[in-house]
Amino acid sequence: TNEAIGHIFMSIEPSQKIKFLDAWVEKTHRRKGIYRALWETRWEYVSENYKGWTVYAWCKETSLPLLIEKGFDTGESVTYVEKKVE
Repeated sequence: TNEAIGHIFMSIEPSQKIKFLDAWVEKTHRRKGIYRALWETRWEYVSENYKGWTVYAWCKETSLPLLIEKGFDTGESVTYVEKKVE
């Protein structure tokens, strides 16, 4: 059967900026290098098609080591919060 085991997104923005968005791998397929393969494929596409542009992302702590490895500079830390509207 065909099933999605992961995905990775990006958004093209004004002023030659690209925002790396949500990326995930299905729980049963994690720790197999799939996230990194998705990330590398996206980076290769951006590198070939958007030279001179700026890429930025908000990431979880678990993704931060890969971004630092790829030469991204860290900015401010943020914390996710949520509340149900009642």
